[in-house]
Amino acid sequence: MDENADRVEELEEELDQAEKRYKAAPETVTKMIRFREKFTFLNSPDCPDILKILVSDMFTAYGKYKEAFARLEATPDDVSSLSTAQEAQAVVENFIANRDMWDELEYYRENGKILGKCEKVKSLSVRKGVENLSDIDIQKALNNARANLSKNKAKLEQAGDDEKKKASALALIQKWETTQKAIEEEIEARKKK
Repeated sequence: MDENADRVEELEEELDQAEKRYKAAPETVTKMIRFREKFTFLNSPDCPDILKILVSDMFTAYGKYKEAFARLEATPDDVSSLSTAQEAQAVVENFIANRDMWDELEYYRENGKILGKCEKVKSLSVRKGVENLSDIDIQKALNNARANLSKNKAKLEQAGDDEKKKASALALIQKWETTQKAIEEEIEARKKK
């Protein structure tokens, strides 16, 4: 019995020391630990690579958001409204990108499927779809994306005050811009090979 009591005491001491180290750790370390605990699927061998890439991009977007927010807060009142607006835009864009990526991870954690709402996921999905195309076919796909982008920009201009048509055209413009960008990235990657 003494042996078990000694072992329990030993483990309690180790736990106390671990708790002290956790409390003394920098905030970034504790956040990372909590992040890994929340999204345990990231350690799984069958976790889609896109989600691992997304985590890296998410931390980058969060860092850019914090930096831009700090610059915005430190901006004096006498600075032009244009530069203030640009900083505010950087804050908002990085915050939204971070939240979209967070939503992807949450959705995968809850459903075991990729949501596909995040711009990065859409882009990588398109790129994965074109990476096996021949050079001629990828050029055709790029021309197709450009043509569809042009058509939908014209539809947006023709929509006038019809909000439904505007929303539809904007969604298609975003889709084709994402497709065009992904194809162009694949072409650039092929040039480097």
